[in-house]
Amino acid sequence: MVAERFDDAYIPDIIPKDDLDYMDQGGYGARMGWGERPAVLVVDMLEIFASSDHLGRSESSGSTISETKRLLSAAREAELPVFYTRLADDETTLRNHRGIIDEKKDGAFDNVDIDAASTIHPELTPEDGDVVLEKPKLSAFFDTHLANVLRLEGIDTLVIVGLSTSGGVRSSVVDANCHNIRPIVPAECVADRSEISHEVTLFNIDMKFGDVESVSDTVNRISEYQ
Repeated sequence: MVAERFDDAYIPDIIPKDDLDYMDQGGYGARMGWGERPAVLVVDMLEIFASSDHLGRSESSGSTISETKRLLSAAREAELPVFYTRLADDETTLRNHRGIIDEKKDGAFDNVDIDAASTIHPELTPEDGDVVLEKPKLSAFFDTHLANVLRLEGIDTLVIVGLSTSGGVRSSVVDANCHNIRPIVPAECVADRSEISHEVTLFNIDMKFGDVESVSDTVNRISEYQ
């Protein structure tokens, strides 16, 4: 029998019963909930990642951009702070910043389109007042001033969207949790080039680090802050 606290949890069909039993016994999967002051973090919604290849084969991939637009519209109507991340805009800086991670992907910088790798998708262009951070690693928190800004603004809840689920999104979720900021991940607003990575990562996030919920629930919750 699945624990009652799992009623609203993100549990893909591929998750084995033994894993659920382990999470149940460990007390994982409870709802973290929202705090008093939320903001939105858009992780690496870049032209190079928002291609069909990078959006992947998850069920949410076809609507990731449109659902993120919907969420951002609600956030701006509620006057929530919006933060974006992007990569460096020249090959040398990008290579030096990313360092050893690229040893795991041989040839990552061969013929890379620097403009596409550093430009936010045109349908999600930042607006006046949004904050755009250039980050060197996967997490939006690593070697940026994001944590300090959130602390200064009294932000205790971070709605995290973007690409990819198992990379920048997950890293940012874990680091938000480490800073005692409540991570909320609308499932339709994240995607990954690997379906299994997408699904397992969302399950892992929902069990241990934050709350995964539908974009409709997130939008409805945002409206309460108007």
